[in-house]
Amino acid sequence: MEGTVIKLMTLKPRDFLRMKSYIPCLEEQQKIAEFLSTIDTVIAKQKETVSAWEKRKKGVMQKLFSQEVRFKADDGSKFPDWEEKKLGDICKTFSGGTPKSGKTRYYENGTISFIRSGEIHDDKTELRITKDGLNESSAKMVDIGDILYALYGATSGEVDISKIKGAINQAILCIRPLNDFHRKFIVEILRHNKETILRTYLQGGQGNLSSQIIQSLVFDFPCLAEQQKIADCLSSLDEVIEKQKATLVAWEELKKGLLQQMFV
Repeated sequence: MEGTVIKLMTLKPRDFLRMKSYIPCLEEQQKIAEFLSTIDTVIAKQKETVSAWEKRKKGVMQKLFSQEVRFKADDGSKFPDWEEKKLGDICKTFSGGTPKSGKTRYYENGTISFIRSGEIHDDKTELRITKDGLNESSAKMVDIGDILYALYGATSGEVDISKIKGAINQAILCIRPLNDFHRKFIVEILRHNKETILRTYLQGGQGNLSSQIIQSLVFDFPCLAEQQKIADCLSSLDEVIEKQKATLVAWEELKKGLLQQMFV
């Protein structure tokens, strides 16, 4: 933060060697080491499980978006052929802006969540702005359920459905599909094509994506009913992945808590 002074303290080797620590007997050390190794093994296996489900989803996406696998209607009939559409023709898009950082009244006691490109997956933001900050800048409001696409920065090409009602800055593009197009389907087809988009438009990782670039992207789209079935399928996989990730976090937190209790 502006005006904050951070002082770094250094620990000299001789001071470190003089520090006293409590060490259990060898037998207890062995028991602690074996116990923590067991937890490490569980964590490692859980990471493999998460990775396996993520790879499984990528494989499913490849088959669905290449049309190698097609869904059928509820009555067993075939859906119509997919049609090529330009994203700008089926969605409304806009980006935001940032209130001047030097104006305290734009940020102090702010009540409006200010979403930056690194926060498009999150359900809360680090910064909040005031109504003046919103009204006197290029920041734009988005709703829960809007598609948010990171145009530049470390998260360039990332996309998600907003979990927050708030304002966006210039590094985010809000995408609002028209009635015949499913937002989850659009999110997933953008995710599936992320590397291709970055490789095509960000040469050597340099430059930025733009609203014009995203609007010009062309994809094949099925009818809305088939989009819904694809979205439901991928959402089911997302639920499994999130549960597995939550299990991984729980094990990691357990280990952290045990270490604190053992060595503090």
